[in-house]
Amino acid sequence: MRKGRKFLCSILILCLCLCAEPANLHRVNAAGDDGYSYDDYGYDDDDYGYDDDDYGYDDDDDDDYDDDDRRSGYDDYTNPDAQEEITGRKIMLGTQGAEEEIFITYGEQGKFKLDLESADSVYAPFKEQIAYVQYTYSDFDDESMTLEKNGVFTTRGLGKNTVIVTAYNSQWERIEGLEEKSYSITINVNMSGVKLATKKFTEYVAADDGYADTSFSTKITGLPKNISEDTPGFTYSVTAANRAMDVSAELYNGVLYFEVSGTGTTRVTVVLNGKTFSVTISVKEVKFKGSTSFYMTPGKSKTLKVKNGSSAIWKSSNKKVISVTKKGKIKAKRAGNAVITAKVGKIYVGCVVSVVSAKRLKVVKRARYIGTHWTYSQPKRMQKNYYDCSALVWKAYQKEGKSFGSKNYAPVAADVAKYCADHKKIVKGDGWKNIQKMKYLPGALTFKTGAKNGRYKGISHVEMFIGYTLESLDSNGKASLGTKWAARDDNYDFGEVWAQP
Repeated sequence: MRKGRKFLCSILILCLCLCAEPANLHRVNAAGDDGYSYDDYGYDDDDYGYDDDDYGYDDDDDDDYDDDDRRSGYDDYTNPDAQEEITGRKIMLGTQGAEEEIFITYGEQGKFKLDLESADSVYAPFKEQIAYVQYTYSDFDDESMTLEKNGVFTTRGLGKNTVIVTAYNSQWERIEGLEEKSYSITINVNMSGVKLATKKFTEYVAADDGYADTSFSTKITGLPKNISEDTPGFTYSVTAANRAMDVSAELYNGVLYFEVSGTGTTRVTVVLNGKTFSVTISVKEVKFKGSTSFYMTPGKSKTLKVKNGSSAIWKSSNKKVISVTKKGKIKAKRAGNAVITAKVGKIYVGCVVSVVSAKRLKVVKRARYIGTHWTYSQPKRMQKNYYDCSALVWKAYQKEGKSFGSKNYAPVAADVAKYCADHKKIVKGDGWKNIQKMKYLPGALTFKTGAKNGRYKGISHVEMFIGYTLESLDSNGKASLGTKWAARDDNYDFGEVWAQP
């Protein structure tokens, strides 16, 4: 009796196993809808030991059936109800010809379904027999589309693939007379309405010997925003006609970014997924013509020029000292300093101008000549063609009738400073800040202090300042200034005390 019961139990277990559905199949009802989920049939994997996420293939094993990749009809889904809510178009399969392609637009999401109703559908005669359908595609390496076992697809790129559909009866057997069908899928993007938002770019640059790096960008209208250079199957190319200019581009989220090296004008041919666009890029060097630091005397005029500066916007930092017209003509009004700027596009160029009297101009020029042509010598400081620091100041200022209290012999640096202090010629404030504020006129003197020589403020040295250098202009046109000296290189390390004779 016990042996008979064991035999009946074995038969029952075998029958239950034969009734279990294969995990890689999809059940359809007579209408071709996905009306049966695994949960409907009672095969809840949590109850029967089949993990929905793996189907026996662990992602950590690095096998070809990585669930997250969703590359074939064997992949699992965990929320059938949510997938039934796909709002994309339904593509009915069964009436296509042998060579007919199915076209899908990039970015589209939808669902493949068997056409069981149309008279010319290959599946219609087998409507009552079809219980399960399996969707796979042939090229697992193609990343243009993901496909799930219930026929839901999502396009990820451009390209071609083949969807293979296999139908089974309720016994999970191939149906006699109904062959496995393959459908050619082409995923593309409609380029007919695609346009470049900008086709002409002009940039002004402060180039160094004609070389500059700059960049441009343009939105691509009519193209899906998430199209990028790494979108599978999407192609683009950029070619510049001017070989003197190096042009490259990157495509990211529907925006084309250009990187350009060099100056000039070039026609750029852009090909986006087979559609050709012509773009003109001009990179123009902006450069101030002539000296960026010079002198003028009151009443004098001069026209300044800038390379590629026909549209320049001119400005004077001190209109009371120098005025400037829209065409770059400047006029010196009174003694002082001013920075003249020209703005072309986003670039500022300019010059620094010191307006001095005719006599002061002679002093400055004489000091510069002595400092660059004569020989330095303290013992011979008062002889012709020789000088030391204080003798240079004294000899140059003879052109203006100033002798610093000693008409026949040059006083030492400390005595020159003492004379300036007694006559209220000392300029207060931080030397560097005063330079940036342009408080010193050409001919100003700077003294170095601290020596233990028993003289006024321990002064041991004097230098003559003869003007400013324009070191740079920031993005707002604000100038950074340096210094020029009678007997020193530009930007000499000045002293602690300043005087303006």
